[in-house]
Amino acid sequence: MTRLLSKRTIVPLVLCMMIGVNLTLIAFGSQNQDTNEEFHQRYDLSAGAVVSVRNTSGRVTITGWKNNYADVRAIKRGRRGDDFNRVRVDVTNSSSRLDIRTIYERGRNSVDVDYDIQVPVNVSIDSARSTSGDVSVNGVLGYVIAGSNSGSVDAHNVGDYAKLDSTSGDVQAIGIKGKVTASSNSGTIHLRDTGAAAMNSTSGDLTATNTSGNAEMHTHSGEVSATQIHGDLIARSSSGDVRTSDITGNARLESLSGEVTADKVTGTINASSTSGKVRVTGGSDLIEVRSTSDDVIVTGARGRIEASSTSGNIRLENVDSSDVTGNTTSGDVIYSGTLKDSGRYSFESLSGSVRLVFPQSNCGFILSAKSFNGDIESDFQIKVSEIRQAGTGRRLEGTVGGGCARVKASSFSGSILIRSSNNSPNQNKRKN
Repeated sequence: MTRLLSKRTIVPLVLCMMIGVNLTLIAFGSQNQDTNEEFHQRYDLSAGAVVSVRNTSGRVTITGWKNNYADVRAIKRGRRGDDFNRVRVDVTNSSSRLDIRTIYERGRNSVDVDYDIQVPVNVSIDSARSTSGDVSVNGVLGYVIAGSNSGSVDAHNVGDYAKLDSTSGDVQAIGIKGKVTASSNSGTIHLRDTGAAAMNSTSGDLTATNTSGNAEMHTHSGEVSATQIHGDLIARSSSGDVRTSDITGNARLESLSGEVTADKVTGTINASSTSGKVRVTGGSDLIEVRSTSDDVIVTGARGRIEASSTSGNIRLENVDSSDVTGNTTSGDVIYSGTLKDSGRYSFESLSGSVRLVFPQSNCGFILSAKSFNGDIESDFQIKVSEIRQAGTGRRLEGTVGGGCARVKASSFSGSILIRSSNNSPNQNKRKN
């Protein structure tokens, strides 16, 4: 009879199998543990030298310091078992130039390389780039060119111009003395305390604060915010809001479906939106505002005003100007403000009413008013020079006081209402 395994042979066999499994697990776990390998070198650089860093996977951080050499520290990061020898840091250097790049031999692997580099403060960064890592440059007196495909890009305290770009990450520049050119496909762009600015994004928001030159801001589906622009401003968004304030130059603002807001612009204002509101506060130069399907609102302006809308209201409030035009097709026109000597004021609506509010103590005006289906009413005593009424149409021409200004008001199906700011809506009303 054949004898099967006995207890004496089974127990040692099971123990050996268990030990083998444990050793395999230990080996597998050790291969998946994080491990690092460091590269560290120093390179002398003269004043005005140029530094270039090109990385594939991992961050790049460059900081200016007072020493006359560059300190380059690169850390390879990966799993145990990765071929670190297939990833190397390649350096080409002279006293006037330092080029650093990451080389992956025989194709990519899972090893990342993070760079921490300190450079003399008086160098320029000709290229600081990573394919899939963040890039940061801080405290150099020369120019900076930096970018990333999928990481963020930051530049701080740069003594010359900066060119920054990211495909899908955010871009930030603070304390740049020269012009900043910044772009991102889907990330936000934020600039503060810079020279002139040029900003472009496909779907990200744009923010600029305190630029010392002209600024151009373009985004397709993001919002635009600009404050303290010491120069001319051009800001456009296809589907986002455009909001601006404290612009010392001219402002050209556009949005297709968002609101447009301008506050405290010292130069000319050209603001438009297709389907959003347009609001302007202040302004002492030419103000051109228009919206296709929403309201146009101008408050506290002292310059020449040209306001128009297709299907929205026109509201011109607390205006102190000698040249005002407000036109809309299907909304109301509302004006409240002064009448200037030799001033010209023209208001028209096709299907809405026109309401004009003048101060009681004004220099007077020559009035030309007409409405096809509506009434013509005035709180002021009018010396009528011509009055016509044919069918339901009405036309009135006359003079109030000294007639120093000219006022033209017309509506096809709405009323013309001329009010004194000292009176209630129904006080001293005269209908013609």
